[in-house]
Amino acid sequence: QSPYTLHIIPIPDQVVPEVEPNEDIDNLPLQVAPVTLTGDVAPGDESSSMIPSDSTTELIEDLHAVVVTETTGVFLEAGGHDTQFDLYIFDENLMLVARSNFADTFASDFVMIGPGRYYVGVSAADDVPDAPRGTYRVHIVPTTTANRR
Repeated sequence: QSPYTLHIIPIPDQVVPEVEPNEDIDNLPLQVAPVTLTGDVAPGDESSSMIPSDSTTELIEDLHAVVVTETTGVFLEAGGHDTQFDLYIFDENLMLVARSNFADTFASDFVMIGPGRYYVGVSAADDVPDAPRGTYRVHIVPTTTANRR
């Protein structure tokens, strides 16, 4: 049998939809995990935050601020017809912690983060100007992990 890691992720009861404007890092409401962040984004949406990632600069259309108090799993989920955007997790110093590069109609990724303050950023694929609006959900929740070797 192949080794694998199984992440048990209870979906949080608290669901927080995006509220515009939410592209200004200095004026974001602070959410406390466990929480699910939801929203949608498309090229041309208002965006004012330029955040460095992987030696490039990304235009971030949606930002969320979150505090986690224990080691936590973050499940990044994107869906919609021809979804074209990226999801990012930055620490409180705006250092990139995780990035999901989505180009499919549905994609997901999972990362573990420690206690602290984080920013979740959503960036539309501005190089695909006619891309349709895509939806996202970011589940941030304490997680049980089991490994099989």
